[in-house]
Amino acid sequence: MKSIEHYMNSRIFSLADQIHFAQRLSILLNSGISLVDGLEMIRKIENSIGKKNMLGEIVNSIQHGLSLSKSIRNQNLRFNSLLLILIENGEQNGTLSDSLLQAYNYLYKKSELKKKIVSALVYPIFIFIATIFMS
Repeated sequence: MKSIEHYMNSRIFSLADQIHFAQRLSILLNSGISLVDGLEMIRKIENSIGKKNMLGEIVNSIQHGLSLSKSIRNQNLRFNSLLLILIENGEQNGTLSDSLLQAYNYLYKKSELKKKIVSALVYPIFIFIATIFMS
Protein backbone atom coordinates (compact mmCIF):
# COMPACT_ATOMS: atom_id res chain seq x y z
CA MET A 1 0.00 0.00 0.00
CA LYS A 2 1.42 3.37 -0.98
CA SER A 3 1.69 6.09 1.61
CA ILE A 4 0.22 9.56 1.44
CA GLU A 5 3.78 10.91 1.19
CA HIS A 6 4.31 8.88 -1.98
CA TYR A 7 1.31 10.50 -3.65
CA MET A 8 2.29 13.97 -2.47
CA ASN A 9 5.84 13.55 -3.77
CA SER A 10 4.89 11.90 -7.06
CA ARG A 11 4.50 13.88 -10.23
CA ILE A 12 1.37 13.76 -12.30
CA PHE A 13 1.53 12.26 -15.75
CA SER A 14 -2.13 12.34 -16.80
CA LEU A 15 -3.92 9.50 -18.53
CA ALA A 16 -3.82 11.46 -21.80
CA ASP A 17 -0.06 11.97 -21.35
CA GLN A 18 0.42 8.25 -20.76
CA ILE A 19 -1.67 7.41 -23.84
CA HIS A 20 0.41 9.71 -26.03
CA PHE A 21 3.65 8.47 -24.47
CA ALA A 22 2.82 4.80 -25.10
CA GLN A 23 1.62 5.46 -28.65
CA ARG A 24 4.55 7.63 -29.70
CA LEU A 25 7.22 5.44 -28.15
CA SER A 26 5.65 2.30 -29.64
CA ILE A 27 5.66 3.83 -33.12
CA LEU A 28 9.24 5.05 -32.77
CA LEU A 29 10.55 1.72 -31.46
CA ASN A 30 8.63 -0.19 -34.13
CA SER A 31 10.31 1.91 -36.81
CA GLY A 32 13.76 0.85 -35.60
CA ILE A 33 14.70 3.88 -33.52
CA SER A 34 16.54 3.14 -30.27
CA LEU A 35 14.84 3.67 -26.92
CA VAL A 36 17.04 6.62 -25.96
CA ASP A 37 16.64 8.29 -29.37
CA GLY A 38 12.88 7.73 -29.26
CA LEU A 39 12.60 9.28 -25.81
CA GLU A 40 14.75 12.21 -26.95
CA MET A 41 12.42 12.77 -29.92
CA ILE A 42 9.38 12.71 -27.65
CA ARG A 43 11.13 15.11 -25.28
CA LYS A 44 11.88 17.56 -28.11
CA ILE A 45 8.24 17.78 -29.23
CA GLU A 46 6.89 18.11 -25.68
CA ASN A 47 5.50 21.57 -24.86
CA SER A 48 5.62 21.38 -21.07
CA ILE A 49 8.98 22.25 -19.53
CA GLY A 50 8.26 20.00 -16.56
CA LYS A 51 7.57 17.01 -18.80
CA LYS A 52 10.66 17.79 -20.89
CA ASN A 53 12.74 17.72 -17.72
CA MET A 54 11.15 14.44 -16.57
CA LEU A 55 11.82 12.82 -19.95
CA GLY A 56 15.38 14.13 -19.86
CA GLU A 57 15.88 12.55 -16.43
CA ILE A 58 14.46 9.26 -17.71
CA VAL A 59 16.84 9.33 -20.67
CA ASN A 60 19.73 10.07 -18.32
CA SER A 61 18.76 7.12 -16.08
CA ILE A 62 18.56 4.79 -19.07
CA GLN A 63 21.95 5.93 -20.30
CA HIS A 64 23.32 5.06 -16.85
CA GLY A 65 22.03 1.49 -17.13
CA LEU A 66 18.52 1.53 -15.64
CA SER A 67 15.57 0.05 -17.50
CA LEU A 68 12.70 2.24 -18.72
CA SER A 69 10.31 0.88 -16.08
CA LYS A 70 12.80 1.51 -13.25
CA SER A 71 13.56 4.97 -14.62
CA ILE A 72 9.86 5.85 -14.61
CA ARG A 73 9.47 4.51 -11.07
CA ASN A 74 12.53 6.47 -9.89
CA GLN A 75 10.94 9.68 -11.19
CA ASN A 76 7.91 9.09 -8.93
CA LEU A 77 5.58 9.47 -11.90
CA ARG A 78 2.00 8.37 -11.37
CA PHE A 79 1.85 5.91 -14.24
CA ASN A 80 -0.95 3.41 -14.68
CA SER A 81 0.19 0.20 -13.00
CA LEU A 82 -0.75 -1.91 -16.04
CA LEU A 83 1.34 0.34 -18.28
CA LEU A 84 4.35 -0.13 -16.00
CA ILE A 85 3.85 -3.91 -15.90
CA LEU A 86 3.55 -4.08 -19.70
CA ILE A 87 6.69 -1.94 -20.09
CA GLU A 88 8.57 -4.21 -17.67
CA ASN A 89 7.40 -7.37 -19.44
CA GLY A 90 8.21 -5.89 -22.83
CA GLU A 91 11.73 -5.07 -21.67
CA GLN A 92 12.26 -8.60 -20.37
CA ASN A 93 10.83 -10.28 -23.48
CA GLY A 94 12.31 -7.92 -26.07
CA THR A 95 8.84 -6.85 -27.22
CA LEU A 96 8.70 -3.33 -25.78
CA SER A 97 7.08 -1.75 -28.86
CA ASP A 98 4.31 -4.40 -28.88
CA SER A 99 3.78 -4.02 -25.12
CA LEU A 100 3.53 -0.25 -25.50
CA LEU A 101 1.00 -0.69 -28.29
CA GLN A 102 -1.10 -2.98 -26.07
CA ALA A 103 -0.85 -0.44 -23.25
CA TYR A 104 -1.87 2.35 -25.63
CA ASN A 105 -4.94 0.38 -26.77
CA TYR A 106 -5.96 -0.40 -23.19
CA LEU A 107 -5.46 3.16 -21.92
CA TYR A 108 -7.24 4.67 -24.94
CA LYS A 109 -10.26 2.41 -24.45
CA LYS A 110 -10.27 3.19 -20.74
CA SER A 111 -10.22 6.92 -21.50
CA GLU A 112 -13.05 6.63 -24.02
CA LEU A 113 -15.16 4.60 -21.60
CA LYS A 114 -14.60 7.20 -18.88
CA LYS A 115 -15.72 9.97 -21.25
CA LYS A 116 -18.86 8.02 -22.18
CA ILE A 117 -19.74 7.40 -18.54
CA VAL A 118 -19.29 11.05 -17.63
CA SER A 119 -21.36 12.24 -20.58
CA ALA A 120 -24.08 9.70 -19.75
CA LEU A 121 -24.27 11.00 -16.18
CA VAL A 122 -24.36 14.72 -16.99
CA TYR A 123 -28.00 14.85 -18.11
CA PRO A 124 -29.48 12.91 -15.14
CA ILE A 125 -27.47 15.02 -12.70
CA PHE A 126 -28.67 18.20 -14.41
CA ILE A 127 -32.30 17.03 -14.19
CA PHE A 128 -31.85 16.08 -10.52
CA ILE A 129 -30.40 19.49 -9.64
CA ALA A 130 -33.09 21.33 -11.64
CA THR A 131 -35.78 19.32 -9.83
CA ILE A 132 -34.33 20.27 -6.44
CA PHE A 133 -34.31 23.97 -7.34
CA MET A 134 -37.86 23.84 -8.71
CA SER A 135 -39.27 22.35 -5.46
